[in-house]
Amino acid sequence: MEFNKAIKNAPGCIQPLVSRVVPYVGPILSQPKQQPDGLVAGSLDLVTMLLKNAPGPVIKALYDVCFNPIIQIVLQSDDHSEMQNATECLAAFVCGGKNELLAWGGDPGFTMRSLLDALSRLLDPVLESSGSFFVGNYILQLILNLPSQMEQHIQDLVSALVRRMQSCEISGLKNSLLLVFARLVHMSVPNVSHFIDMLVSIPGYGDRNSFDYVMSEWVKQQGEVQGSYQIKVTTSALALLLSSRHEELTKNFVQGHLVQVLFVSVVSITRYRYGGDVLTTGFGIHFLGTARWARSTAGIRTRSKAKSTPEQWTVMPLNAKVLSLSHVLPVS
Repeated sequence: MEFNKAIKNAPGCIQPLVSRVVPYVGPILSQPKQQPDGLVAGSLDLVTMLLKNAPGPVIKALYDVCFNPIIQIVLQSDDHSEMQNATECLAAFVCGGKNELLAWGGDPGFTMRSLLDALSRLLDPVLESSGSFFVGNYILQLILNLPSQMEQHIQDLVSALVRRMQSCEISGLKNSLLLVFARLVHMSVPNVSHFIDMLVSIPGYGDRNSFDYVMSEWVKQQGEVQGSYQIKVTTSALALLLSSRHEELTKNFVQGHLVQVLFVSVVSITRYRYGGDVLTTGFGIHFLGTARWARSTAGIRTRSKAKSTPEQWTVMPLNAKVLSLSHVLPVS
């Protein structure tokens, strides 16, 4: 792969490289079930590499041969590696082709429906989380590069995102979906309150609406968000939500802070030598300057201990929780 990347980046070499690769990659992607293990995933990885920062004619040449087969792989494959690489490939197509992508197939409506069908499969809550792992970036490319086409589907998208989050088993996937919500907040400016109203109108988890559910997950996961870009987008989105002064920010309560409890055993201490003196004591915890005789029973938190003594958290209003994250929020 590194060899092909080096050839691609050499001046004047990308188009000859693509013309030689396409006749081999096309049949592999068109008949994925007949290929040896790993060949389809590797071919998708190669196509994604060729698409990144490629000129329009190269993207169009790859689209003509590879786009429809990749859509079918997302819709039909059960191989998680294939689905992940195919998702990245579709994201690269949307990022590079933008609006022109829709016209290349002759029917813009059909191409858009194909992109949405692939998205629907990736957000299916029944699908294992690893198969959907890169769906967050795919959604970002859709809403950033095809905003007018995606606008009419935002409410359905939010509903699907909430369902996918509820069944999510991988923290990295959940964080990528929260990044999508953060981007939607940015795109709703200056009507952030209207975006909150829309979330409130969509059923969430149990008797909670989508805003309640998403924000409860968001403030829990914010500390786990990685990457300077991701941190900047999510924290600035939280600041935008807070600045809206929407009533839901005070009505909703979320997980606050972990309650720290220190358990110390009381031990019998009879005779200790401290410097040149022998100290005789009774029961309890004894201090002499900075010397302390005590033993914590907290120990290492194992799974069995977590079940028998679950962590306890405070509960606080949503707006107060967002303010408590102020050390990571950008200054406006």
